[in-house]
Formats: sequence, C-alpha cells, structure tokens
Amino acid sequence: MSDIEGLSPEAQTALQAALKMLRRTERFVSDVRESLRAKGHDETAIDESLALLTKRGLLNDARAAERWLEAKTSAKNALGADAIRDALSRKGLAEASIEAFLEAHSLPSAEEALRARFRPEDDPHRAARFLARRGFSEEAAGEALERYFGETFRSEDA
Repeated sequence: MSDIEGLSPEAQTALQAALKMLRRTERFVSDVRESLRAKGHDETAIDESLALLTKRGLLNDARAAERWLEAKTSAKNALGADAIRDALSRKGLAEASIEAFLEAHSLPSAEEALRARFRPEDDPHRAARFLARRGFSEEAAGEALERYFGETFRSEDA
C-alpha cells in the first residue's frame, strides 16, 4: 500500500490542495498549514498530508527559506537582519536555523539599499523611515545615512 493510499479521504483531499500550492513555488509548512485551514480542512487531515509531503521532501522549510531569502537579498528589496529574523520566526523557523541562514547569506547593507532606492538629493528623513521599515538597525541606518547623504543629513538632523 502506498503512503497516499494509507491516508484518510480527508487527508487525501488536503494533500491534493497542498500539492496544488506547491506547484507554483516553494512554501513554508506554516503557510501551507494556514492555507489548508482557511480552506476548511480539519487538523488531522492537514497533519497527515503535511507529514507525507515533508517525508517525501516536497515540503521543506529550509528550501523555502532559501528561496525567500533570495528574493529579499537584492538591494532594491533589501531587508535588514532584524526584519528577516522576525519574518522567518513568524514562518515557524527555529532561531538556530534563522541564524545559520543569516550567516550563510550575504545581505545587502543599509547603504546598498539606499543607493538602490534614493538619489543623494532625495529627502534623507524619508530614506531613514525606509530603512527603519525595512528592518535595518538604528546604528546601521544612521551610519549609512551619514555616508550617503553626508553633510546634508548631518545639517538637517541638527
């Protein structure tokens, strides 16, 4: 008997819905679980289907995190380490896994994010709010703003 045949009919239905989601892109277990809940699948069926997908390697948080980080590490879409930690934590990744991903990836600096989005003549306060929203530390943002906007930023900040 195959793994699929051993699933309850409800779990087979949940499995089909999960497979449909995974056709488009890599997903986090928590995202698939939440989507299946929203579609009205019961918890037992969800658990059974997710266990099978995980066992077969079709659902993998580490791969999903890799894809997610790839999308968030271009300078234009840059997120700071704090924002990445928060987002991956909300997606259910363990703190140790998050720290390992951050160490393994070269994240854009606050200054790279500024250069991708702003010109030197733009409003530095707007740029500061952008960096804060993107999860760059206050220290990293301050240093980047000072380097990028120079005297303009210091004189306006006073």
